[in-house]
Amino acid sequence: MDIPVYGSRSSGFFRPSSFATHASREIHNSERRGAAHRFSIDVRSDRVVLLFVDYREENREQNTLMKALLDRITEEEWNRSLNGGWTVGTMLCHLAFWDQMTLERLKAYRKTGSFAPVPDAENIDAVNSSVRLLAASIPLAEGVNLVRSITDAIDEYVAGLTTDEIEALKSSGRDRWFRRGLHRQHHLQKLI
Repeated sequence: MDIPVYGSRSSGFFRPSSFATHASREIHNSERRGAAHRFSIDVRSDRVVLLFVDYREENREQNTLMKALLDRITEEEWNRSLNGGWTVGTMLCHLAFWDQMTLERLKAYRKTGSFAPVPDAENIDAVNSSVRLLAASIPLAEGVNLVRSITDAIDEYVAGLTTDEIEALKSSGRDRWFRRGLHRQHHLQKLI
């Protein structure tokens, strides 16, 4: 049976026996280009979807969405309440905080060659609560400038990571350190 395969790098029909070889070759090539990859298999229709996602493009897309929000945000919207004591403004500052934290950790990794430990859930909750409290005092204009500059800085920095650095981050479970768009997407979908 032939299986249709759809992807950003290739599409067409493959026999299951040849699919593994082709997919392996495509994964290897995409990793050299710095792409993250996901597979989706729909067993009911015998369709295999092969999708490559370049982390730089993913970050760029979420950065564009954030900037569109920042371009139109009003004082009222900045202070609009969300769940758990957050406001739109404190949530955007939360994103900027974690982007800056990640930038500092990546710089430290480049200097030392070792990773700082990943905080556990309890510590992350404490950090987020502290960030929320401090961010509440940041006014709209300063907050918008802060979010813009930090988002651009981390995106520029991770775009310059080497293949070896990306591989080290992946193998240590730190994909989100270079895939900053994932964190933005998680929160922006609630704000837009």
